[in-house]
Amino acid sequence: MLRRILLAGPMLIGLMLAAFSAQASMLERLSFDDLSSRADKIFRGRVIDVEQGTKAVGGGEIPIVTYRIRVAEMLKGSADLEKDGRQVMEITMAGSIKNEAANDGLMHFSIFRDVPKFERGREYVLFMTPRSSAGLSTPVGLGQGAFDILTTAKEDMAVNQFNNIGLGVSEGEPMSYESMREAVEESAGE
Repeated sequence: MLRRILLAGPMLIGLMLAAFSAQASMLERLSFDDLSSRADKIFRGRVIDVEQGTKAVGGGEIPIVTYRIRVAEMLKGSADLEKDGRQVMEITMAGSIKNEAANDGLMHFSIFRDVPKFERGREYVLFMTPRSSAGLSTPVGLGQGAFDILTTAKEDMAVNQFNNIGLGVSEGEPMSYESMREAVEESAGE
């Protein structure tokens, strides 16, 4: 019995260290030009539907979220057209719309926790990767390529999950949507 406890000790410590290191993700810091050049589609739109599901990938099932977004403006790429002529994007990403719950005093960390979540009714500018062979995509650089639109009395502002750090434009603060649009057009023209 004592031998089992002694052998389990290092394994337990290893598991604890793995759990703590799982909290930190390493991401390459992307510039605005990086986001623009790596994106397959760039658009501004409002989330009109969110649906949780699963998808068979690599012999297993993974949780997915499908977002249906009414497109206000396409900055790169194209969107699908609805019967009424309005543009819509449907993006499917790995992850869950629910936060992981703690059971029996154990804390759970989702492997998809860094994938941005979008709320129905909110407006975003998204720099989306091309769809994978499984039909999944994600914002370029995860939260770096997902901008909330904040409407003020004067103008619409855009800020990503990293407060625009590393973009080279509006470092650490929201940027005007007009400036963002101009930067995307300039990047696409190069």
